[in-house]
Amino acid sequence: MRLSKSLPVTVWLNWLMIGVIVWGVSGCQSITRPGSATATVTASGAGCEVKLGIITSLSGSFANRAVELVRGYEMARDEVNAAGGVIGCDLVLVTRDDASNATGGAVAFRDLVEQDRVPVVIGSFASAVTLPLVPLAGQYQTPLLAHNAANDLVTSLGSEWVFRTTGRLDNSVRALMDYTLTLQPEDKASSLAVVYENSVFGQAFAQAVIAYAKEEGISLVAVEAFKPAAADLKPLLERVQNAEPDFVLFSADQLPDALLLMRQSREIDFSPQLFLSNAGAFTSAQFLSSPYADYFLITLDWSGSATWQAADGTTTQEFVDRFQTRYGVAPGDRSVNAYVNVMLAVEALDMAAQPEPLDWGDMVSVRTRLRDALWALDMPDTLFGPIRFDSTGQNYHPPLVAQVDQGRLVIVAPAEHQTGQIVFPMPVWSERVIDEP
Repeated sequence: MRLSKSLPVTVWLNWLMIGVIVWGVSGCQSITRPGSATATVTASGAGCEVKLGIITSLSGSFANRAVELVRGYEMARDEVNAAGGVIGCDLVLVTRDDASNATGGAVAFRDLVEQDRVPVVIGSFASAVTLPLVPLAGQYQTPLLAHNAANDLVTSLGSEWVFRTTGRLDNSVRALMDYTLTLQPEDKASSLAVVYENSVFGQAFAQAVIAYAKEEGISLVAVEAFKPAAADLKPLLERVQNAEPDFVLFSADQLPDALLLMRQSREIDFSPQLFLSNAGAFTSAQFLSSPYADYFLITLDWSGSATWQAADGTTTQEFVDRFQTRYGVAPGDRSVNAYVNVMLAVEALDMAAQPEPLDWGDMVSVRTRLRDALWALDMPDTLFGPIRFDSTGQNYHPPLVAQVDQGRLVIVAPAEHQTGQIVFPMPVWSERVIDEP
C-alpha cells in the first residue's frame, strides 16, 4: 500500500495564518461609523435602494464556473424587485471581483463594507478565497453568507457573523460513501483510493475521506496528491491502478485537471468499479456534459428533479423552466444556492426591520440586527431545501447522490428523491463509446 504524507493539523493552521496575513495586507480598519458615508438606503419611499454585497470571481481561474453564481444572484434580484423589492425599496446587488484569489477577496470585502456600506456580504466562489473572509466578517461585524465554499473550516472556526447554506463536506463524503458501500455484497470488503488536488479545497476533501475510512475500517490502498494545472498525471494514476482499488474518489477544483484525470485513466485502461467525487470540477456543468462523465457517482446539493419547493409553492421544475428561458441553459446547484441566498438575505432584512424600522444611519446596528435575524431564520420551504442555521452558522443540507447518464443526472439516493437505478459496476473503458471533441 502506498500512502502520501498524512494531512496534519498544521495544514489547517497554515491556512488560518494565510487568512490573518491577507487580513493585514488588505488594510482593514475599524468599522465605518454612522454618518461617515452615504447610507445604504438612499431614501425612503419611491426610489430608495437596499444594497447587498456580492464577492465572486469575475476574472481569474474560477470565472468560467462563477458565472453560475452570478446568474442565480441576478435572477433573485430581478424577481425580488418585480414583487415589490425589500422593505419597500429596490434591491441592488453591488458586485466586486475577487480575481479568483484570497487577496482580491479581502480587498473586495473591505470595499463593500467601508465604501458601499452594505449590510451583508454574499460569497465567494472558492474556499481558498472565502476562508480569509471569515475573520474579516468578525472584524467588521458584518454578516457573511459563505454559501459556496466547501471547506468545513468556514463554519468550524466559530464566527458568529458567518453563515453557510451548503452542507458540510464531511456529511457529503459520508453520504456518498455510505451509499457506495451498499452496492457491495455484505461479506465483501471494499477498498478505496483517493486522488486529490493539493489545495485548501482538495486537502479538506482528502481529510474527510481518510477520516471516514478510518472510522469505518475500510482499506485505504492509495492516497495521492497532485498540483493544480498538472501536465501529466499518468504516473500517479498508474500507481493508483496498481493498488487495485474498488472505488476511486477524485477531487479537483479546476476543469482541465478533472478532464485530464479521466482522459488519462482511459488511456491506461484504469477502470475500478466506480469513479466518485463530491464537489469541485467533477460536479460542474462543463464536466457533466463531457464525454468522460458517464457512470460517475457524485453528490449534489440540488437537482431539478428534487422534491423541494419554495414557500410560494414554486417547484424545482418551474424554477428550471424560468431559468432556462432566461439563460438558455439548465441551472446547477450553484445557481440555485446563489439564488436562495439572496432570497434568505431579503427574508432576514424583512425580519430585522420588525418591529422597529432599521436606522440606516447606524450601520453597526443594522448589521447586528441582520445577524440576529439570520440566527433566528427558519425557512422550511425553499428551492434549496430547508434552511436553518445551527450554533456554528451551518445549515444542515441533505446531499443527493446521483449518477451521470449521458449528461443527465439520475438521483439514486435518498429514496424520496430517487429518479432511477444505478449502473454498477460501471462499464470498463473498452465497452464505452467516447466521442471526444
